[in-house]
Amino acid sequence: MVTFPSYNLNRDPKSALAALAYLGIAVKRFVSKNVCHGICYDWEMHGQLAAVKDKSLSLSLIWQGIDIYLRVRPHGKLFHDPLAACCAIDESIATRVSGVLNSLPVPKLGSLSTIKYEPASPLHQLRENCR
Repeated sequence: MVTFPSYNLNRDPKSALAALAYLGIAVKRFVSKNVCHGICYDWEMHGQLAAVKDKSLSLSLIWQGIDIYLRVRPHGKLFHDPLAACCAIDESIATRVSGVLNSLPVPKLGSLSTIKYEPASPLHQLRENCR
């Protein structure tokens, strides 16, 4: 298994540990940084979403924003937060391991880290679940 630090948590370790220890959230799910880097919203994905972009306001706004972005940066945009949202919407698209975060063991804190995802699934989730 290969894992990498999640810089969102590394920036403030004290707060991260407090959030992990908080019992009000029974299961904490994280999408590892190396997983987030595994999907890039590029011109190909943009073209695939063009057919359904008018299905919802949120999808249309994503499409419009990325359209502008791709004109300036044609190599694409790593899809961090949308991928994490897709993993939250449909847990079956992610392979998760328990008790590991930032490559470190965190037993008994109820955390699950995503170590990989099904490549076609995030695009499917955007098509089906954007409101």
